[in-house]
Amino acid sequence: MNEEKTSNCDLRGLNIGFRLLYLILTYRCTSECSHCFASSSTSKNDPMKLHEIQEYLEKAKELGAKPIWLLGGEPFLYFDLLLDAVESVKNLGLSIWTTSNAFWTTSEKTALRWLRPP
Repeated sequence: MNEEKTSNCDLRGLNIGFRLLYLILTYRCTSECSHCFASSSTSKNDPMKLHEIQEYLEKAKELGAKPIWLLGGEPFLYFDLLLDAVESVKNLGLSIWTTSNAFWTTSEKTALRWLRPP
């Protein structure tokens, strides 16, 4: 059977269950650390599109992923996109994790204001 590929998120044929999905929202970062697994840098400007994120999330849920880890680069550089992605994850009933270098805060009080759910 010759199925036509209808999206960039083609996970057909994978006979594995996902336990966790890592989604790199962007390769852009405020730093250029030599140990960075994603080779992120300050010069990259390449955030994922929300519809792409939602597509991957839906496929990951179909394959059994429970937690979703949003990372980068620095996902907080695209804060609105990060919030939309978090909302999409929550709407699917999945748990969410993220990683940040916390460039956006200077105190615990400020950090809690950024991270407090609306």
